[in-house]
Amino acid sequence: MDSLFILFLKSLSAATKSDPKKLWRQIKAHFVSRTWYHGPKKSFYFDVDGNNFIPLSRDALAEEMCVRGLFHVPKTSLQKATLKHEPKDTKAKNKEKLQYKLLEFLSTVRESHRVD
Repeated sequence: MDSLFILFLKSLSAATKSDPKKLWRQIKAHFVSRTWYHGPKKSFYFDVDGNNFIPLSRDALAEEMCVRGLFHVPKTSLQKATLKHEPKDTKAKNKEKLQYKLLEFLSTVRESHRVD
């Protein structure tokens, strides 16, 4: 995770952190505010820290978001986190959820932070 995201997480209230839907909205808004889409070039620009933008392709942005914390979730109990307690199809469902979240993020960036 990057330093701006860590500061952002520290600023959130405990109520927001405990509600996954509220937390996702806040995290998505944080990263959308730092990402711009350049329509003609079909590329994304991500603010690394304080107006220091780096150009990224869609796939590179997806990787960057995974590393920087877009898919951060509050800690789960040990029993839920243990793979042997989960049904076999849970991994596929989790991957599907992450893919949906990424597409939702990219769509929001294209709609709200488009530069032509």
